[in-house]
Amino acid sequence: MSEVVIVGGGVIGLSLAYELSSHEIDVTILERSALGKEASWAGAGILPSGNPEKASHPLGQLVGHSARLMQEWSEQLQKETAIDNGYLRCGGLELATSKNDVSELNHAVQGWRSEGLVVEDLSEEELRKTEPALSDDVIKGCRLPDEAQLRNPRHLKALASACLKRGVRFRTGAMVTELLTQSGRITAAKTWDGPVSGDQFVVTSGAWSAALLDSLGIKLKIRPVRGQMVLLRTDHVPFQHVLLEGSCYLVPRPDGRILVGSTEDDVGFDKRTTPQGVHQLLEFAFHLVPDLRHAHFERAWAGLRPGSEDGLPYLGASSQYSNLFVAAGHFRSGLQLSAATAMVMTEVILNRPPTVALEAFSVDRYS
Repeated sequence: MSEVVIVGGGVIGLSLAYELSSHEIDVTILERSALGKEASWAGAGILPSGNPEKASHPLGQLVGHSARLMQEWSEQLQKETAIDNGYLRCGGLELATSKNDVSELNHAVQGWRSEGLVVEDLSEEELRKTEPALSDDVIKGCRLPDEAQLRNPRHLKALASACLKRGVRFRTGAMVTELLTQSGRITAAKTWDGPVSGDQFVVTSGAWSAALLDSLGIKLKIRPVRGQMVLLRTDHVPFQHVLLEGSCYLVPRPDGRILVGSTEDDVGFDKRTTPQGVHQLLEFAFHLVPDLRHAHFERAWAGLRPGSEDGLPYLGASSQYSNLFVAAGHFRSGLQLSAATAMVMTEVILNRPPTVALEAFSVDRYS
């Protein structure tokens, strides 16, 4: 019997296990397929900047704490595992290509500055000097120098390796079909290979969390949202910053690869890529950086993000079961919020006051 059983081995579950193990908590992770192979693996690894002291909303506080923790974790993981997760403080450029986009970007800049973020408003001349390869369609840009990136597969590999070294147990291919209860407590997670008992249980199953908890009367309004991605390869990366326009982005890797993302498709649990989605992403890339028309197409893939109805994840304890906790519904922000999520969930599990107030993320807000 483990002290904590985590149902779901994506970046949230692995990060929580990593943090719990630093407190010498005995942890078992149950994962339905392979570790991190759903939404976590499929992401681009963008780490936005944040300031937890000045953020007005708990979500912004989580972003700020994660931004600081991720740099520390990256260094720590490399020392523990010798795996470089590709953490790079490359900065980001938020871009606009229409007058309406300029108005929205100016409004966003005011908000970021009020939250204590460093934002550089660039003139058109400064923008062209910063990234000469940008299309003439780009008419406005601002730079967030503290924005960073890492490589999701490497980060997941480092987390899994560190967890193993710390004694965390993994059971992959262990699909949890039901959480067994008795007298207001979870007694075991039922899998195809039999029940797995524990003292405390945490559901970190992303888009699959809602179905698992529904039978317990816990209503998580989480749905799968497919995000398609394209990977290009160049002999020389024509830009250095993460480039963002609306919900789409280009992420340059030091090895010449460029990630293009991403779509938002409400198609249920369908991870297939589509010609339309790939075409949409390629057109976005060419629209922002015309030189990418000469890049090599390497591959495309998709992941299922856990989107919540109100845009906020579910974090904390269930009021209905004394030893049940949930950390799910992060949508596009799973990786960027993972370290702070692990921090606050560990605090809650150990019955300590959380660093970030969790009322806005209540597990029972729709029950």
